[in-house]
Amino acid sequence: GNYSVRVQVTGCGSLPATTAVIVHPIPALPVITTNSPVCQGETLNINGPAPLPVAGTEYSWNGPNVFTSTIRNPEFLNAQPNLSGNYTLVITENGCSSPVGNVDVVVVPLPISNAGADLTVCSLVPAQIGTTPTAGYTYSWSPIQGLNFTNISNPIATISNVSTEPIVQEYIVTTTDLGCTTTDTVLVTALPQPIANFEGPAPMCFEGNSFNFSAGGQFGPLATFNWQFGPTANVPNSSDKNPQDISFGSTGLNNVTLQITDQGCESNVFQFPVQVWRMPVANFDASAYTA
Repeated sequence: GNYSVRVQVTGCGSLPATTAVIVHPIPALPVITTNSPVCQGETLNINGPAPLPVAGTEYSWNGPNVFTSTIRNPEFLNAQPNLSGNYTLVITENGCSSPVGNVDVVVVPLPISNAGADLTVCSLVPAQIGTTPTAGYTYSWSPIQGLNFTNISNPIATISNVSTEPIVQEYIVTTTDLGCTTTDTVLVTALPQPIANFEGPAPMCFEGNSFNFSAGGQFGPLATFNWQFGPTANVPNSSDKNPQDISFGSTGLNNVTLQITDQGCESNVFQFPVQVWRMPVANFDASAYTA
């Protein structure tokens, strides 16, 4: 407070002299507040206490990476992990310094999201997306359709495509670590599933049998064909779309199969039994006739 001091020299008749003595209090230990922990890229705030109602309050901050500041509330935009550490604050009021206050601040590094490379697969062929897991990370995938699991780093995607055009499915992984999240996207292209069939020819007699075939079903202009006619056919197999003049060296049912490959995707194996009739044999017995 304020003290009045009176001095008088006795015996000499001097007049008394007075002066004011002021004893200032030492500022209290600073109470520091912060929004730490924050995620990398967010705004970090470190707040000193409000000044007392006196003029000339001074703030002296020190922190990691030779950080210094004289403002009450330092603010860090786009905070990075190298800002993590201990920050100290000394307040000076009326020439008197407070004890050293301190606070620990954490800027959490963002986890790395990796949904894997874009890929192309055949309809209903399982494909693995994502990457190997990182300890401590949690994962969430969307959408859930076609995935065997949605909470692991590398699920299996199985996409059905019954159309005639490729289907592109986008999957998004959200990766979380210590409350901080990032996302990444992968595109999975599912090619159409080719379908093989053909119209079976009518039966023929063995002599001069000759059959024509025409591939049917569902396939694109780049499709390839695998016909199998069996070991007795004049052409055991063919890659033509419409093989002609196929004859068989055996009677009965001859199984003909067709499988189509389109952009690396294989169809079903379609089978049809082609009938070859055996030739009829004519004979008769003659006996003598007497009248």
